[in-house]
Amino acid sequence: MKEKNISVPSVEYFYRWMTAIRHLEKKFKELYIDHKIQGALHLSIGQEAVPVGVCAALSDGDKIFSTHRSHGHYIAKTHDIEGAVAELLGRASGCSKGYGGSMHLFNYDKGFLGGNGIVGGGISLALGAAFSAFYRNNGQIGAAFFGDGAANQGILHETLNLASLLKVPFLQYVKIMVSPPRPPSKNLQPSRIVQSWQKHIKSLLSLQTEAMLKQFMPPR
Repeated sequence: MKEKNISVPSVEYFYRWMTAIRHLEKKFKELYIDHKIQGALHLSIGQEAVPVGVCAALSDGDKIFSTHRSHGHYIAKTHDIEGAVAELLGRASGCSKGYGGSMHLFNYDKGFLGGNGIVGGGISLALGAAFSAFYRNNGQIGAAFFGDGAANQGILHETLNLASLLKVPFLQYVKIMVSPPRPPSKNLQPSRIVQSWQKHIKSLLSLQTEAMLKQFMPPR
């Protein structure tokens, strides 16, 4: 398998694209309230660093699969702001010809193979892209973004098992939702792995917050 050479962009690059995604998401919210954007709209305000950081290490040939919150992932991977805006407005000039909308942005040339309204729906698809890269030995990878809510999906465990057996270039990026949008169902609890992650992150955030407050609190 070919080794992947990664060049690290400048700090200005990260700031530029994180800011661009934030402004776009805020504008999308305004357009949605004004009924200019139809259908579902899932924003990713506050998550801008995730796609920009990951996609900075990827090439156009690397294939990624997103979630229902796909705007930031699409912009970070393709830099195609015009195509994204046109798509959400239902224009024929959109990246999916105006048929996909918020959850189904698509740009094959830049390696963005779509979002998904199904929890964990893109995980196995990314494995397929990873196997293709492995078979072709072209130095590319397949990558999947998903939230911790997908950790209970059987497809995740099956995919990880197969990826390990085949030793394919497969990248999984799971976002830990420390504060979920709604209380978890009594019948559907996070997996033990996710519970461990959440406990560790909450502890880390608590320590960081305490340290931050000490900087601004006057001495007793």
